[in-house]
Amino acid sequence: EGGELPLIKVNGGKKDECGLKFEMASVVLEKEKISKVEQKTELPEYIKAPVKEGEKIGEIIFMCEGAEVLKTDILATEDIEEIGYFGLFYKILKGYFLE
Repeated sequence: EGGELPLIKVNGGKKDECGLKFEMASVVLEKEKISKVEQKTELPEYIKAPVKEGEKIGEIIFMCEGAEVLKTDILATEDIEEIGYFGLFYKILKGYFLE
């Protein structure tokens, strides 16, 4: 099992945000190298609809002494359809009248 990450913004979708998850992965390292492992998360600021559940959005990379030791994908947790003209118009009106 993996874990969940903060939501990512979605442009042009019926929803404004999408959930993210990653798959658990493991690697065997020498004991003295464990404290030297660094994590780098590669994610865009936002994604563009449509989005499919399970679609790769980014990566988590684990480095040790400058070498990549493990990489796991960050995936979308849901489908998000592209918003059409009428959906966008409704969203604008809804926002205008609720503010």
